[in-house]
Amino acid sequence: MKEDPGKDVDLHAVMVAALQALAGEAKRRRSELILQAQALHCSVHGNRHELQQMLLNLLLDAMASMEATHFAWRRVLVATRDDDEGHVVLVLKDRGWPLPAARLAAARATTLAHGGTLQVSPRPGGGNVCTVTLPCSSAHAAVLPVLAVGPAATPAAARWVELA
Repeated sequence: MKEDPGKDVDLHAVMVAALQALAGEAKRRRSELILQAQALHCSVHGNRHELQQMLLNLLLDAMASMEATHFAWRRVLVATRDDDEGHVVLVLKDRGWPLPAARLAAARATTLAHGGTLQVSPRPGGGNVCTVTLPCSSAHAAVLPVLAVGPAATPAAARWVELA
């Protein structure tokens, strides 16, 4: 059954589900996925499945880009924040090789279909910064604490998030 494309979707819930789904893969790749959900307005109009698939693809691409990175630096920070124009901003940061534009085509198409934008830029010190901006709906969703999955998901991971 296909979900109604006009339904309000809690982006934080989508992100938690994606990170939990990739916990085993993160452990296998000796990578850590960290969610720092700070957006107060993270409900968007859209298709939950498409948004989750977009996030899964971006996370898998980030982990793949870090295969040659020392395992101590194999962290993907996923953070949300509000902007001043009624959007939720989702930022993924990694320490991998540059992501090829072809790998981002599906994520960009999904973002555009949901009225948003996707930008990729180099991360200072090496790596990538993927920024997805989506328009918020009027519904409010819960703010989440830091969530970390992967082999090094310890309290130290939460300190790393605060310093990143």
